[in-house]
Amino acid sequence: MKRMTRKKKGSQELPGYTEFLQSLELSLIGLTQSNAKVDRARYLSEENHSISISWGGKALESGLDHFDVRAELTVKVSKPKTQTYFLELKAVFLLHIHCMKDSPAEYVDRFCNAEVRLMMWPYFREYVTSMCGRMHIPPVFLPLAAKD
Repeated sequence: MKRMTRKKKGSQELPGYTEFLQSLELSLIGLTQSNAKVDRARYLSEENHSISISWGGKALESGLDHFDVRAELTVKVSKPKTQTYFLELKAVFLLHIHCMKDSPAEYVDRFCNAEVRLMMWPYFREYVTSMCGRMHIPPVFLPLAAKD
């Protein structure tokens, strides 16, 4: 059986991007903002739930050998085909990352818009599950991988 290989996107588009990724050292992941709104009665009484997920990563500050990233996730739950949400969770995390000296801005931007999602998704999923438990409602299960 012949194994198919895929051409890697991204790292080959930016020469040196792989070396940049290999130089990264995560120093800090901190929750900086957390908001939760729930209408428990509606959440518990509605049989079908529609889940809306949005996320983003943005470089905030950078130095010669480091940069900070703001990673944000918002999850909203509503009745299907409506825009009236009965559960909304929002989390903002700050990451502090050390990197090779004089990293090009396009490397940092690419990392914030793509790879940060892979790093943060388990934290986002844990946050949503944990908050549902604290609100004493059945958990919202996010997919195993973030979708664009």
